[in-house]
Amino acid sequence: MPENMLFITGRFRSGSTLLWNIFHNIQSCYAYYEPCHDLLLTHIKHNSLPPPSHVGVNSYWDEYLPILDELEVFHRIEFGVNRLFLEENSKFEDLARYIHFLISSTNNKLPVLQFNRMDFRLPWLRKQFPEAKILHLFRNPRDQWFSMVRDLPRECCMDPFLNTDYELMTWSCSLGVVFPFLFSSHVKTSYHRHYLLWRLSKLMGEHLGDFSIDFEQDILAKPAKTIERMITFAEIENVDIDKLASLVVKPGTGGWQHFETEEWFEFAERECDALLERLGFFQNFGGMPLSEIIKMNPRDWDQFRDRSCKAAMEEALKLFAISRKQDLEGRNLSKVATEYYEKSIKNLGIFGFLKHICTPNDNI
Repeated sequence: MPENMLFITGRFRSGSTLLWNIFHNIQSCYAYYEPCHDLLLTHIKHNSLPPPSHVGVNSYWDEYLPILDELEVFHRIEFGVNRLFLEENSKFEDLARYIHFLISSTNNKLPVLQFNRMDFRLPWLRKQFPEAKILHLFRNPRDQWFSMVRDLPRECCMDPFLNTDYELMTWSCSLGVVFPFLFSSHVKTSYHRHYLLWRLSKLMGEHLGDFSIDFEQDILAKPAKTIERMITFAEIENVDIDKLASLVVKPGTGGWQHFETEEWFEFAERECDALLERLGFFQNFGGMPLSEIIKMNPRDWDQFRDRSCKAAMEEALKLFAISRKQDLEGRNLSKVATEYYEKSIKNLGIFGFLKHICTPNDNI
């Protein structure tokens, strides 16, 4: 096991690909892109190309190609859709073995694992890999949400049960057992759902990460200085900071203003924050087991009891992951993502089923 390793954690569309690409361009680093992606093997097989928004990225998969045979043994599609919430003493031996395998396969280079599916598993990750450094990345929630919905039809973007191109409903399904409020009337729009997950992720990352980075205020505003701080944090030497800083390309911002007013977004965020405050997350999330948080706020949690069925939820997620894999393997990966979402939803009825069982007569 290497003495030094770096884990990057951030939500989808947070700038995590840019961070990965920075370390990918450092010769002494071995940077894995989204190792917990449920369709990792499928994307490698089809050599999925980066979208135009990932400026300066030519390939995601170079680090995996030399270990592809072993990767097929260790990787599980469930890593990307199931058990997305893990606490310090949770058991997930397959995932632990998989991460150990990746770390041990870096040819004496610094292992860098860029995760978009680890932010609610950080207590477990910290316990399993105490020697690792954890770099936490977050972005302005409004620009992040807009980046998730910008290519979808305008009329559906505020639908509270919209999956988006970045698994918003899939995550809610997986986390609905531990966060049952994700299937309550508090989730009025897709932005409410996104913001609740964004806030919870940020709270967890700031509590358990070793180094938190603001995408806009740090990376975009001060690229060279921020990269220098990251390199020092990761204990990497002999790096051309200016060359790495040239990889930073500022994306467009403010697109969310085409959907609602600033006052609307501010009110939605206050609503979500007030809910999480009442449930005890602001004070304790990431610092104590969720069961203890619930015990400290029983009356506020009671209203959400019996909102979901754990067994049905987990089985639905497994079926959905298998369906996505079969669907993408048999078609052109470059087609619009909404097509396969619509097909999967029609075939499995998961989201409609959850909407039916989780929200009837919801007067919370």
